[in-house]
Amino acid sequence: MDKKNEWVLNFIEAANDKGLPVTINGVEYEAEQKVHKQIIKEKADYMSDYVTDDKGKIIELSFHEIKTNHKK
Repeated sequence: MDKKNEWVLNFIEAANDKGLPVTINGVEYEAEQKVHKQIIKEKADYMSDYVTDDKGKIIELSFHEIKTNHKK
């Protein structure tokens, strides 16, 4: 795995283990599906979004691939 995105997978798996819903590019993350791990292994940049309830408790995490104009 590209070290650049290792934090994404670790963060997603930790949140998923705690029962938080996680989406990647709008698709719900399921640890059993290898396709999600393959998506994260790509050399893409990701932005995380936190969804909170009215008391500020995080209730969902979303990761979105962001496009950059520079070539890698």
